[in-house]
Amino acid sequence: MNRPAAPASRLRLALRALVVFALVAGTLFGSAGPVIAKDPPRGVPEGELARKARRKAIRQGCEFLVSKQRRDGGFGDNKATIALTSLSILALMADGSSDGRGPYGKQVRRGLDFLLNLIERKPADSRWHEGYFEYPHDSTSRMHGQGYATLALATAIGTASSERYKRIRRVLQKAVACCEIAQTPTGGFGYKPLKNAQHEG
Repeated sequence: MNRPAAPASRLRLALRALVVFALVAGTLFGSAGPVIAKDPPRGVPEGELARKARRKAIRQGCEFLVSKQRRDGGFGDNKATIALTSLSILALMADGSSDGRGPYGKQVRRGLDFLLNLIERKPADSRWHEGYFEYPHDSTSRMHGQGYATLALATAIGTASSERYKRIRRVLQKAVACCEIAQTPTGGFGYKPLKNAQHEG
């Protein structure tokens, strides 16, 4: 004897029926299917109102980020600090600032220095690889944060001054080497910079 469908199952069945009905109705009444928003043709400039709204949203987002930067140059609290700092730097650089240049150049430089110092001033008793971005209070960034921090430094190096370039490059080489040792035998990457770490699938 079939039991009545549970509420969640009934909802799924109703949604499936609705999708099938929409497709059939579209075919019967002359529509080729659901209406999909199309990108504007190439070469057509963005509308002035849309451009201004987009720029305003980006500016507000950047202003929010810089308002949250800490005195040590990092971003966020003590959870995922390395990842949040790296992603914030990348966002400010995507807006057009670089290491010491642009409207948020000062904040980008301070954020980069935060990351650089984690490698350059690594405690002698650290049990992690010398290229691992280790922040004492951050236990959640791990290899996710390592990837973001490496990307942020790699993005910044292209516009850095000659002296800053050398400093960033030294740290970046160590960071990449740490990423290499974190690869597991099956090709994935684990949460920690260890050869035998289980990858995340």
